[in-house]
Amino acid sequence: MKRIRYIVWFLATLLILLLAMLHPLLGSVQVTADGVRGIEVMTPQVLPQGTAEISQELPAVQEPQPPQYTQVEESYFQDALFIGDSRTVGLSMHGDLGEADVFADEGLTVFRLFGAKVEFPEGKKTLEELLTEKQYGKIYIMLGINELGYRMERSVEKYKEMLDTIRGYQPKALIFLQANLHVTKDFSQKDQTFTNPKIDEINTAIAQMADGWTCFYLDANELFDDGEGNLDSNYASDELHIQVKYYPRWVQWLLGKGILL
Repeated sequence: MKRIRYIVWFLATLLILLLAMLHPLLGSVQVTADGVRGIEVMTPQVLPQGTAEISQELPAVQEPQPPQYTQVEESYFQDALFIGDSRTVGLSMHGDLGEADVFADEGLTVFRLFGAKVEFPEGKKTLEELLTEKQYGKIYIMLGINELGYRMERSVEKYKEMLDTIRGYQPKALIFLQANLHVTKDFSQKDQTFTNPKIDEINTAIAQMADGWTCFYLDANELFDDGEGNLDSNYASDELHIQVKYYPRWVQWLLGKGILL
């Protein structure tokens, strides 16, 4: 009798093990010497017909957006540095740049930028001295037209080197790369070096250096062009520069292109 009970227990245990392997929905099973107890079979829940299964969706990840231009006050230039050639000299003399520092000179190029000295109230300074004396919040650069007498590829390469050097000195500053203004149609047609197609070529290369996050490209030609890609003769003073009375308009345009982070 005892042997029979043992055989029954063994067979019952073997059966339960087989069922557990074949049926993953079995719940807890308790096997004792008296047999099998507490077998709980879990049955799947069936949704009523036409009822959609509800799934919890994760919130979409918001992609960061580049900063947008905004109108700012003249005080925006308090921590600004303007770097450039004769156009920037005119902007400094006849526009109102507030308390901005200006490192500009007639004929200045990227090739001699770091060797040049500009007059300041404390005396002549190099650009390197300015960049190491203080940290600027914004740096405006307008160079490129005087480089048109050089090979274009070399000028663009040197411009990139200049930009990297300035960024090395001023890693936290916002940098604004200003397009070179066009010349009048008559001047562009008669001169072999300072032509508007060449100006457009170097401007395009400069624009590609801006990333839209910490380095921005500003093209003020929209203020002074004739609609055909030339400096409007009504704005021109000498076919190369704008008239004195239009520099304040340029400054106001720049104040409409502020970046606030």
